Amino acid sequence: NWQKHEKLGKSMIDGFKASGIKISGSGEVPIDLTQTSYSTVPSIDLEVGDRASDHSDGAVSKIAAGIVRGINEFYML
Repeated sequence: NWQKHEKLGKSMIDGFKASGIKISGSGEVPIDLTQTSYSTVPSIDLEVGDRASDHSDGAVSKIAAGIVRGINEFYML
């Protein structure tokens, strides 16, 4: 299943980039998460900010648009 997890992660990164969201580093972290390791459906750990991040309506809408773009890319909509 790891190929599906990888595809979803890459689709999300592409969706964020297409929405103009800055990605830290490559957007990938080489760790094995228990939450996703045993999942039989595509899953990722998505972190979109911290308490110091911009939480304005505009910023949150931009993040939401990136998530939608990433999901649509994953499913090729």
